[in-house]
Amino acid sequence: MATPETIRYRDGSSKIVDLTNETTGDSLTVYFRTNSDTMFSNDIADLAAFKRQHANADAWIVEGYADDRGSLEDNVALGQKRADGVAHYLNRSGITTVSHGEASADGMTKEEMKRDRRVTLRPQYFKRAEPVTVKGQIISQALAELPPPYLVDLSGSMADEVGIIRTHKFDDGAVVYAFNDCTGVEEIDPTQASTCGGTPLYASIEEVLRKGVSELTVISDGEETNGGSLSSVISLAQRNGTKINVVGAGVYSAGTKADLMSLATETGGSFYIRDN
Repeated sequence: MATPETIRYRDGSSKIVDLTNETTGDSLTVYFRTNSDTMFSNDIADLAAFKRQHANADAWIVEGYADDRGSLEDNVALGQKRADGVAHYLNRSGITTVSHGEASADGMTKEEMKRDRRVTLRPQYFKRAEPVTVKGQIISQALAELPPPYLVDLSGSMADEVGIIRTHKFDDGAVVYAFNDCTGVEEIDPTQASTCGGTPLYASIEEVLRKGVSELTVISDGEETNGGSLSSVISLAQRNGTKINVVGAGVYSAGTKADLMSLATETGGSFYIRDN
């Protein structure tokens, strides 16, 4: 609004309105006062209407922001409080909250800073493709059909599969990353691949996603051993628009299979699983 306006509500609350909340396409932006995570009746009404509009959403991404006044730590905490407050009013499962703090702050004047103090809410609708079930050598078939870059699990539990990585004829220029908790994530010469240690699966995927890839093919047995977050990986991939293809090598646990399949389907990727 051009001029700040005090709006009073039936529940006795009031709010000085500088900006009206905005709905653009499939996203709702809720604006906040300076150094505040408080929502008022009109905000809750806007959230309720948006929730009804997207009643069939599979999940939600809730992103909190702050302007660049205050410390980085305080701004991240404030952005998280704002995101958590919106998530609370959604009262739905499948909500991923993330705080960007001041990371996207553009305002230089008090007027411009108003748009930095916000939460953006987006519904997620998942494409659920059927898994590709492979009899026999799943890694060879997947590498022949799925694009680079590749992220290969070289933890100790993949010892029975590493020979296939060494002997596969990768296309010229194909980037192959490997990970375990001995070396972290590193680009490798596949012919020299060797296994070691545990499986920081989700943290390793996030590290590669931050390189700005548009598509990623992950080969793993899926046994996360370092406490990473599946929902955090899915959220980052969805925000970046990155498709993750997943090749489940030696996966026997139903829970692990479900996690790997959701990683692929919720980012628009393909899921290959061996017929055990």
